[in-house]
Amino acid sequence: MSLSKHSTTVIYSLFLTVINYIIAYLLSSKEVLFDFKNIGLIFLFSYIWLSLYKLYGKKKTIICLCVISSLIGFLIPALAFKSEAMFLQRLMKDFLFGYTLLILPILINQLLSMSIQPKKKIVIIDALFLTTALFPLLLFTAYYTIFGVPISVDSLLAVLQSNRQESLEFILTYTKPSIIFLLIAFGVLIFTVIKFLYSKLIPHTLVPPQFTNVRLACLLTIVLVASNIAFAEKTYWARTLQDTIKRHNQIESFTAESAIRKQQLNRDKHILSTSTEGNFALIIGETHARSNMSAYGYRRNTTPWLTKYADNDNIILLKNGFSNAGVTTSSLEYALTAKNQYNNISYANAVTITEIAQASGFNVVWISNQVDDNIVGRIGHEADQQYWLNKNHNDTWLRQKNQTFDDRIINCLKSIAKPSKKTLYIINLLGSHASYNCRYPSDFNKWDDSDSLLNAYDNSVLYNDYIMSNIHKLLFEKFAVDGMLYFADHGEELKLKFCHGTEYFYNNYKKHPSVKEIVKIPIYFSFSNKFKQENPELISNLKNNQEIFFTNDMIYDTMLGLMQIPTPYYQSKFDITSNNYSLTLKDLRTIHGKVKLEDCL
Repeated sequence: MSLSKHSTTVIYSLFLTVINYIIAYLLSSKEVLFDFKNIGLIFLFSYIWLSLYKLYGKKKTIICLCVISSLIGFLIPALAFKSEAMFLQRLMKDFLFGYTLLILPILINQLLSMSIQPKKKIVIIDALFLTTALFPLLLFTAYYTIFGVPISVDSLLAVLQSNRQESLEFILTYTKPSIIFLLIAFGVLIFTVIKFLYSKLIPHTLVPPQFTNVRLACLLTIVLVASNIAFAEKTYWARTLQDTIKRHNQIESFTAESAIRKQQLNRDKHILSTSTEGNFALIIGETHARSNMSAYGYRRNTTPWLTKYADNDNIILLKNGFSNAGVTTSSLEYALTAKNQYNNISYANAVTITEIAQASGFNVVWISNQVDDNIVGRIGHEADQQYWLNKNHNDTWLRQKNQTFDDRIINCLKSIAKPSKKTLYIINLLGSHASYNCRYPSDFNKWDDSDSLLNAYDNSVLYNDYIMSNIHKLLFEKFAVDGMLYFADHGEELKLKFCHGTEYFYNNYKKHPSVKEIVKIPIYFSFSNKFKQENPELISNLKNNQEIFFTNDMIYDTMLGLMQIPTPYYQSKFDITSNNYSLTLKDLRTIHGKVKLEDCL
């Protein structure tokens, strides 16, 4: 290739690089402007595409395959863009996987055509390769076609933890004409690519002087295969699958250790039996940001009941409550067990709030308006009485105004009888989880939710306040609860993307103050008059600690303090109601220890 031709190839490669990078940037979350490492990789593979174009006598087939590769690379980012744009560095791995994908069969075919006859065998190899490589993209697109959101770890976990009958019913229920069309389109794509390869390229071998060195061709092929595999391992679908397997293994390990944890607790029953004889309640809120609660100073009157009760000293608000994570499962797997960010207990060996309450003689009642297909569900399934009010096992129920409101919990509390022995009630709300306008009935559309997402979110907070006023009344009047603790799993970012998430928080909290709201949560307590009279020191400690910083992974120890469950399973230094609570702002962390809390103020 002459110097002038080489310069032309470089110029066109730069042009392709600029075009592809601009598209990638527009589809991304735009957290950075230039990603030089990936810009260099786009240029390198653009140069290879253009070199192949010239080596094959400027056949338009190469250009067609290059365009198809780009479209494959942009498929998942384009779909994800509608719900939550991907970070640029992550998006680039999906693009580079697609962009290099169709280079491989071109080079491999040339090598195979020198030794494999007839050529139909090469076509079979092409078909197997492309079907395997593109099948995950097909599943992703099919899921998006059905539900309108990218497939998630929770969605895959639901499939893993379903039996074959449930999985078959799921497939039959959601198989519709659009999916059939998608399968046909997938087949047409593979057929078209193979036809191009077989009829247009295979008859032409790379015999010209530029590629007489077969060893060089083999080396280039090996490098490209390795690169494509490296990109594939970091694509959205690969990371989702890896995270799903990791989470599934954690759940299985946690469940497997349950018997061992209970055996240890049974050996210590003589100690644990000294706990109080009262009744208690632990309420878990969902996606509840204290920044949008009037009880915490918000401009709109979103929490009239809570504000009134807090002003009358019937409720004690913690002013600086924070979450330990940016997503529900990660937050609650610490909040509901002995594991926290400040100890070295392995998660599999961490005693749960349910296990220790039962070992201490409490009857545990679990009422949930959430699904039960995660670690939190496993903890809930240990309870003596269980009421799972939400039977959905896919993401669509979060995006439909289908009457899955939290008033189900009120109705459940009204329908069940008061247990005869001391009881711990654990109630898991659906709260303000997106889609916000699906979390409340039309009667609570105080701020027009057709106007903005913020209005819809505030309506959901208002409805949560109504729900909690009724739950509070039933717990203290019907079930004679002595103490109640409410906390949220995490908050919500309500200015940029209206979302939450560990990665989103970690990549943006230093640049955008609104992202910090993801970890700022409400935490509050309420007690019976009898409990206040019998435990004046605890009430005094809590009031003195109202302004102190606290993360919700210490909820476990705080609840044990309220229920007076003794050591070795209780550490008073993590209990906000204890005068031994010793953690300062500089000690505290979030995102499972990765971020200093003082950087989140």
